[in-house]
Amino acid sequence: MNSKRHHSWRTLVTTVLATGALTMCMGGAALAATGFSARALATHAESALAAGHPGQARLDWERARLLAPRSPAVAAGLEKARAAGGVTEQPPVAWRRLASHLTSNEWAWIGVGGLACAAAALMAFGWGLARTARWAGLAGGGVVAALGLAMAIATAPPPDRAVVVTPASMARIAPFAQADAAFPVAEGAVVSVGRQHGDYTLITGPAGEGWVPSSAVETVVPHSGASPARAL
Repeated sequence: MNSKRHHSWRTLVTTVLATGALTMCMGGAALAATGFSARALATHAESALAAGHPGQARLDWERARLLAPRSPAVAAGLEKARAAGGVTEQPPVAWRRLASHLTSNEWAWIGVGGLACAAAALMAFGWGLARTARWAGLAGGGVVAALGLAMAIATAPPPDRAVVVTPASMARIAPFAQADAAFPVAEGAVVSVGRQHGDYTLITGPAGEGWVPSSAVETVVPHSGASPARAL
């Protein structure tokens, strides 16, 4: 019995620590690890907006939202940046709007708690505790774990999510300046970035795919090696 308990505890600790470590790679935790802070980003966003750069302001507010998703000031700043750039977007669906009140890191730790509960229930099977309590703990922990980890994935910002940071320009059908225009790109618009070719990056937005200068877009989650000193 003692060896069974020892093995159960070792399994529980290993599961919780391994899953907890994964949360450090998600959303705001990854951004915070680079040294960014919501306060510094908000200050820089206000300065950028006052200087007439809604794209940079939108980028700063998007990053600040990863660190402080429940901040009314951040939500208001995002609205101001979108309005200044003339960007209109569809509101998120209800479940995603509710889920965004927690960071992906917080959702992941909820999932870790569910895993711990389920693991404890599994240990109870070897200890002869009440059958109903064991199954209730296992089922409840499993549901919480699944919900938490699913929401962590859903709310984690995609690495290809980017903001247009230069004045309104034109995306082109090929990666060179003389190519035909594909569609206009508003400063402050959120797009997905794809492959690069020379000095151009392929972006995808509501209007389709097109090529823009790589300097025109910047990802919300900074690339590894990015520092606040360079970004701010």
